Amino acid sequence: MNTTPRYWFAIRVRLFHELKMREKLQKMGIECFVPTISELRIWHDRRVIKERVLTPQMIFIHATEPERLETLSFGSALYTICVPGKSIPARIPDSQMEAFIFFVTHANEQQIAFTQEPLKEGDHVRITAGTLTGLEGIIVYSKNKRYFAIKVDLLGCAIMEIEDSMIKKIA
Repeated sequence: MNTTPRYWFAIRVRLFHELKMREKLQKMGIECFVPTISELRIWHDRRVIKERVLTPQMIFIHATEPERLETLSFGSALYTICVPGKSIPARIPDSQMEAFIFFVTHANEQQIAFTQEPLKEGDHVRITAGTLTGLEGIIVYSKNKRYFAIKVDLLGCAIMEIEDSMIKKIA
């Protein structure tokens, strides 16, 4: 049995094509992830819950190299995010992607922010309460507020404000 390795890649897509691309990839059987949050939209005549993409123009695929190349042939796909300074597609480690997916999907009711700012090394912590119990990350400070961050190399961080009572420092 031939088991070609699968890697996580970040693919830049045309603006507002993230959900269409996800649907197309799912029909092809290619695992993909588009971070979204449900939001209530209110118009003068109705209320609708809509899915909002948290990473505009970006989808994540778990694919073999031939599948990645096939993905780039779609009109919605622009390019694969590469290792800085090189033309090699960046492979996101499985452990980082799993933590990122868990964070985004389980913190849906929390206010999540994304940042590309370089982070100062902070305390490594584990969440001890709530839907994110067990998730490990680092603490980041900004304007006297404390944030829990999940870092994905080359792409930045997902951050969420967190209370002291919900975390425990890891040695």
